[in-house]
Amino acid sequence: MLKTDIIVDYLKENGKTSFKKIWDDLESEILSGINDSENAEIWELKSNVYLSMIQDFNLIMIGGNVWNAKESYSLEQIEKINNSLYENLEDLSENEVDLDKIEEEKEFKEELHIIEDEVSETIVETETEKVT
Repeated sequence: MLKTDIIVDYLKENGKTSFKKIWDDLESEILSGINDSENAEIWELKSNVYLSMIQDFNLIMIGGNVWNAKESYSLEQIEKINNSLYENLEDLSENEVDLDKIEEEKEFKEELHIIEDEVSETIVETETEKVT
């Protein structure tokens, strides 16, 4: 993982800031610490920086993808921030959509349409035979 020291220093100086602004302001410094053999796609580098920020105990995401130096907050404030973030995660998991169930329902409906079409064709054939 990447060292996040420059990000910690940046946030100490600038206060709470979005990840986008952090990346925009520090991209050249972050990339200068990576040699050519480690050079990868920009999205991969950004995700590595983001992951490093998550793992750095000196940083805290305060919501809405906004970060700050953890030392800017008391333990009580940090606890409130963390509780708020985890409550949002719990809300998301409660409303989680079961993609497998949706796929199964879609397949069932497709099979049902095939059966309906086959039955319709059989009825048409039977009526045609009666007429002739």
